Amino acid sequence: MISINTLIINSIKLPNNSENNNSNNIDPYFITGICDGDASFYFSIWNDRKKDKWKVQLGFTLVAGNNPANIRMLEQIKQFFGNIGVIQFNSFNNSINFTTKSLKDCIIIRDHFLAYPLLTYKVVYFKLWCLVIDLIINKAHLTEEGRLKIIALKAHSPKGLSDLLLSNFNGFVPVDLPNYKPELFLLNIHWLCGFINADGGFYLNIVKNNKVKLSELAKIKITITQNNKSLIVLERIKVFLGLGSIYKDSRSDASYLQIASLTQINKFIEVFKPARLLGAKALDYYDFNKGVDIINNKDHLIKEGLNALKIISAGMNSKRIDWF
Repeated sequence: MISINTLIINSIKLPNNSENNNSNNIDPYFITGICDGDASFYFSIWNDRKKDKWKVQLGFTLVAGNNPANIRMLEQIKQFFGNIGVIQFNSFNNSINFTTKSLKDCIIIRDHFLAYPLLTYKVVYFKLWCLVIDLIINKAHLTEEGRLKIIALKAHSPKGLSDLLLSNFNGFVPVDLPNYKPELFLLNIHWLCGFINADGGFYLNIVKNNKVKLSELAKIKITITQNNKSLIVLERIKVFLGLGSIYKDSRSDASYLQIASLTQINKFIEVFKPARLLGAKALDYYDFNKGVDIINNKDHLIKEGLNALKIISAGMNSKRIDWF
């Protein structure tokens, strides 16, 4: 898939002040921020029946929606890490993944996050992953004792242990889950940019309202969502920006920071100027800014301006078909 889209990807012209076109200029904290949202650190133990032995597989994956802009973004991130790993299409959920599996590549990934720490609850799983890396480096995974240690660590993974692993490694000694004590003082605009690239959204909607002259009203908002395990991160973002309100999502174990007034959105745009989004989110932010300009100029109060907002809204987020 990657090769098929190469010409398309190379021809994408993304908006100024929204897309960092030089991967060498990606801020390291942006990488951490986007991974705090959309990456996973995993390890598995599986039985190679042909060789009648248990094997350990490491992995790191960063996921993005399947479109040309995001393919380009993952290629830039791949280059940031020294062109390690692969970019693959996942037909199961129509996504694209930047994945590393070799020990050498996973050590490169580990070293980045040791230098630029994760802030969400994901850092707990990263710490488990690092312990497995150390066991593999020391070749402990080749011994029964080492595999039992890895099983004890895997027991803390979100899905826990399978029945197969439980039946074959029931002698493992449970270990304590690493403490979640994020270094929130490290939160900066570049980390926030990466985090929004993963878990943020820019929304421009037109709703019916018979109380206004045109019977339609423009609604704009910015949201940043996160699992409640990382609620302290949302609270820190709110303090950092000095904007928005936090709400609990009644449909899931998550909360979201919402910025919805025009005054606060203008302040956000000003604070966000040093940051650079990538991929499809950069395109959405560019269109969002065009919509905000129309509203700031009060052009949305006339039919032509409102129609311009409708056109912008119709091409944003999941409705986007224009990647150029």
